[in-house]
Amino acid sequence: MAVVLSAFDLLVRVGALDRGVAAFAAAAPNRTFCTDGHLARLSFMTEADRDYFLATAGLPPGAYGRADRGSPGADVDWIEVGRHGGVLAAWLRDAPRDPLVVPLSWTPTEFEFASADALEHLEFLGLEDQVEVYLDRRTGKKLYTGRTRPTLPPEARARVEALLREGEDLVRPLLFKRPLGFFARRRLKRGMAALAQVIEVMPDAWPARWLLGMSHRALGQHARALEMFRAAYAICPEQPDVGREYAGQCFFCGAADEGVRISREVHARFPDDVGLQSNLALALLIGGDLAEAEATVQAALQREPGDRITRNLLALIQDVRAGLRPRPTRLPGM
Repeated sequence: MAVVLSAFDLLVRVGALDRGVAAFAAAAPNRTFCTDGHLARLSFMTEADRDYFLATAGLPPGAYGRADRGSPGADVDWIEVGRHGGVLAAWLRDAPRDPLVVPLSWTPTEFEFASADALEHLEFLGLEDQVEVYLDRRTGKKLYTGRTRPTLPPEARARVEALLREGEDLVRPLLFKRPLGFFARRRLKRGMAALAQVIEVMPDAWPARWLLGMSHRALGQHARALEMFRAAYAICPEQPDVGREYAGQCFFCGAADEGVRISREVHARFPDDVGLQSNLALALLIGGDLAEAEATVQAALQREPGDRITRNLLALIQDVRAGLRPRPTRLPGM
C-alpha cells in the first residue's frame, strides 16, 4: 500500500515503533497521520516543524525517512516515491502500492508551498492566531503558512537566547578538562540546567542539545550524551561538529552499526573534510570492515600526507589486518 505525500513528510516503519502505531498516532501534533500498515506518515508545513517533531519524538535511528514535496525521492533507500492514484505518494520498497491511503482530513487539492526562489519575494507581516502571514510583493497577495508549533514572541526568544549564552559560558571551558573537581562539576551542572531550560522552551535548539551531549560526556554519562547528540543531529545534520560528535559517541556506547552509518552520512555531506574521512576509516575499523577502513584511511593520507594521526590510524588498521593487534570494538570512555 502507499501513503499520500503533501509537503514536508515524515515516514516511519510501523514495525520499528516501540510503543506501537496507535501511540505514534496519538502523539501526532496535527491531523495528517495515516498508515498503510507498513509506513506511518505525518506531514508538516515547514521543514523546521518536522525537525522539531523529530527532536522530541524519540524515534529509533534508521526507523524513519523524509520526503519533501517536489524532491525526486526520499532520503532513505527503503522508501519509494512517485505518482500513484493521481497524486504524489510513498510506499515501502518492493511492497504492493494499492490501495492508496490518505488521512481522514485530506482532500485531493494542490497545495502551494513557498520555494527558495519565492521566499525572496515574501515580506513577513505578522501572526494571526499562530498562523504566519506573508505578503508576496510580486502579486500583492497574502500567503498564510500554518505551523505545527507556535512562534516564540520576541521577549521569550530573548530569554531563551540569554539562557543559551549562560549555559554555554559555564560549560564550554570544562568540556575537555580532566579530571573534573568538585567545583568544576558544580559549575558544569549549573550550565547544564540552563541548557535544559532552553530545550524545554525550544526543543529544536540544537546548540543546547549538542552542548548537553558534550557535558554528559564530560561527566561520563555516555548513554545520556548519545541521546542528546542523536537529537541534535536529527535537527541539524548540516553542522559537521554535530555529526562528528554523534558518530564518536556511538562508539563510546558500543553502537557500532549506528556509528558507521552516521560516519558515512557525515563524510558524504562534507567530502572535502579530511578529518571526517579519517573518522570514517576509524568507524569502519571498529565496525569490522577492515578492507574499506584501510582504503579510506589511505585516501585521507594521500590528501594530507603529513598528518600524524592519520598515519597512526593506518598503522593500527594494518596491524589489525595482520593479526598483530586486536580490533577495537568501541572507543574507551573519557
